[in-house]
Amino acid sequence: MNAANFDEALEQILKKDPRYHRDAYLFVRESLDYTQKMVTKVNKAEVRQAEPTEGRVRHVTGQELLMGIKGFAIETFGPMAITVLGEWGVHRCEDFGELVFNMVENNLLAKTPTDTREDFKNGYDFEDAFRKHRDAKVLAFVHAETSTGCQSDAQTLTQIQLAADADKQAGLLSHGQKQWLEIGMLLMQEPKLLLLDEPVAGMTDVETHLTAELLKQINRNHTIMVVEHDMTFVRELDVKVTCLHEGTVLAEGTIDQVSSNERVIEVYLGR
Repeated sequence: MNAANFDEALEQILKKDPRYHRDAYLFVRESLDYTQKMVTKVNKAEVRQAEPTEGRVRHVTGQELLMGIKGFAIETFGPMAITVLGEWGVHRCEDFGELVFNMVENNLLAKTPTDTREDFKNGYDFEDAFRKHRDAKVLAFVHAETSTGCQSDAQTLTQIQLAADADKQAGLLSHGQKQWLEIGMLLMQEPKLLLLDEPVAGMTDVETHLTAELLKQINRNHTIMVVEHDMTFVRELDVKVTCLHEGTVLAEGTIDQVSSNERVIEVYLGR
């Protein structure tokens, strides 16, 4: 299935079942790829079959997918795993079953006659599965992302305004602070480009303002691309704005120029 058809089908799922965030479905798809690679490696190590198996994709059971999801979540999000999943509306293994079968019913995933939602019951307790990662401290979280030649842990924590919370458990940070921590993880890897998708969603007004100041500071040494609908936040950034519609550029310029553009007003306000 091409990207356009996948996105269209996913939009239909979100309209029918708004319980889960769009990113939860994308995460499940990536977790399936991760799990298939994992079980393929196990098979090659444990089984030597007479017939060639190269190029075949082995079916993944519900329980196997749950274990793959757990491993992929920890590798991807570390101490933030349980927090990220929770923000997507995923709080237990059964939620993954709902996500999977929503995708199955819309032809985004395939199933065998024996696959059911029941396969995702009693997989593991989220608290037990992710507790040790959730309880990791902010300093350890940032240090884990350190790359050669990058700025120090202390410098990064100061920059993202978490120096005073270095010994706090990452899971106890506010929503805005968790976003800053994720940005700090990226900074420790010395990226040339930071891509941020709605970075201030769910933040308080104060956190939104502080995030704008943080990004302006980071922008002195890094290129940043931000996708955002909060125009107050965009205005605070005081940078060039590009307005898109269905993949086409409608207008570019300052926030005032784009906001007053007749084509933008027509498309987004229906006038």
